[in-house]
Amino acid sequence: SPSSSSTNMVLVCGNCVDFWRLLWESGVRIERHTLYYPNPYPKVRDLSKRWHGDPAFAVLLRLGGSLEVRATWGTYLEEMALVISHVSGVPPPEVAAFVPEGRGISNFEAKY
Repeated sequence: SPSSSSTNMVLVCGNCVDFWRLLWESGVRIERHTLYYPNPYPKVRDLSKRWHGDPAFAVLLRLGGSLEVRATWGTYLEEMALVISHVSGVPPPEVAAFVPEGRGISNFEAKY
C-alpha cells in the first residue's frame, strides 16, 4: 500500500478498461499515465490484445496527461506512437531508448 505521504497518487488493482471508462464518464482527468512492460503479444493476429489495439486505449488518451510507456520491444512502442498520432491528430510522439538510473523500477527492468 502507498505510504501516508503519497497524497498525489492512487494505487488501483483492477480492470483498467473499466476503470478508465468510469474515470472518463465521471469527468476525471489524469496528469500522468504509465504502462510498464505490457505484454507485447508479438503475433500479428494478437494486435487487438495490445493496449494500443484495444478500443479502451482511446479512452486512456482522452483522460489527458502525459503517457510513459516502457517496453523491451521497439516495434510495440513504434506502433503505439502511430496509434497515438492517429487518434489524437498530432505528430507521432518521440520513441526513445531509455536507460534507467540505478536499479530500475522493477526486477524485470533491472534484468532487461
